[in-house]
Amino acid sequence: MKIRVEISPTQFALAERLAEQTLDLFKNRPGHYTNNRNSHLRGKLGEIAATQTLVDLGMDCETLWADLTRLSDADIE
Repeated sequence: MKIRVEISPTQFALAERLAEQTLDLFKNRPGHYTNNRNSHLRGKLGEIAATQTLVDLGMDCETLWADLTRLSDADIE
């Protein structure tokens, strides 16, 4: 099953802002992932798209990915 999710300009701006913040937060920490702006932006866009899909399917979602103080928690509950 394919699902098409369109990211609004507002959602894209949020993803950009959060990607910059997480990149800044992790820029000096070694990790097992590519720590650059593009990877952080793709991650935030994926979290936004996943949340939008779940909401469109009628589920209530808590978007923990949007709270930088809860980065070690699940992304979506």
